[in-house]
Amino acid sequence: MGKKNLFKTIYSLPEIFAKNFQKFAKKPAMILGGDKKISYDDMRWDIFKTSNVLRVGGKTPKSVAIFIDDSPQAIESFYSVLAIGSKAALLRYDMSKAEVASALENEKPEAVFIRAAKMDLLPETLNAVVYEIANNSVLKKHDKEEIQKRAQEAADNSNGKVLAVAYSSGNKRSEFTRDDLAKMIGKKEKKSYGSLVEYVANLFNAFIKGRAVQANL
Repeated sequence: MGKKNLFKTIYSLPEIFAKNFQKFAKKPAMILGGDKKISYDDMRWDIFKTSNVLRVGGKTPKSVAIFIDDSPQAIESFYSVLAIGSKAALLRYDMSKAEVASALENEKPEAVFIRAAKMDLLPETLNAVVYEIANNSVLKKHDKEEIQKRAQEAADNSNGKVLAVAYSSGNKRSEFTRDDLAKMIGKKEKKSYGSLVEYVANLFNAFIKGRAVQANL
């Protein structure tokens, strides 16, 4: 894929999932260890199903929070959010409950993906649909009127250019736009990452070229 065409795809993420994932359908997208692998075709359908879950009621959320690790479910949840044009707020499991509460208050997500066993990280006052990241089951519902208000607040505070924001311990916040992501494409893939932004950009770099990444259950 030429550099000019590559940059075009950055601005049409759903097109990447529709075409590239079909192109590499039978190739492994994620290697889970041993003989376990997830193909691009399997990943494409998982992303499709999660995207439909997020669009329940016919509305696309403005912001979705995801607790990111190197599990296939977290990776697929992230790409599902990008595929529907929502902003992804990336959080880590090693953040404190106070840090998580502060990040969620800043981003005002309408949905959260997290492991059920880690639900205690979420503030009791959180008003968002909470999904079990492993299977998209609903762990907690929300007050519809309040979530609509928060969604509007999130939209009013966004310039529409930010693709994702990432938080780390100490409540350090970093963000990147599609332009930022485009600049990372084509660079040599790293074996270690200084931030969640580098991690997800590295995944994008691999998937757009049809390579497999290591993931853990």
